[in-house]
Amino acid sequence: MAHFTLGGTLSYARQLEPSPGSADRQRPTTALSHFGVLAGWLGLVMEIVSGTILRLADDASVQHVGDGAVVLLARSGQLYTCNGTTEAFLDKIDGARSLDQIIGLLCEEFEVDKDTLDEDMAALAADLVSEGILAAPST
Repeated sequence: MAHFTLGGTLSYARQLEPSPGSADRQRPTTALSHFGVLAGWLGLVMEIVSGTILRLADDASVQHVGDGAVVLLARSGQLYTCNGTTEAFLDKIDGARSLDQIIGLLCEEFEVDKDTLDEDMAALAADLVSEGILAAPST
């Protein structure tokens, strides 16, 4: 089960299975379980859209461990765990790529319908912004 744990709340869940004929590609096979497509940061509601440029928050660092990663927010000391799928998403966030560009890269890595991935990754990005892991997009 792929997961990203936000303060003890499971917000992203997908079962991944290898794609036929490829050991490197994976295919999400179960429904996404997330809480909200809209993120709130400092009481403001924002929607993450395809053109939104994503970057890690200044105090967030990602460390790769085993089959996933951990995210540390230095300011609060909060530690989050994530699986390989979320790790792949975070690895593509560089402060220059838009959500749509990141999704394009993920489509190359995982066998998944782009429309489904658009919705799922927008929701994940919104959750990460609300947790302070991603910087709030500028308007």
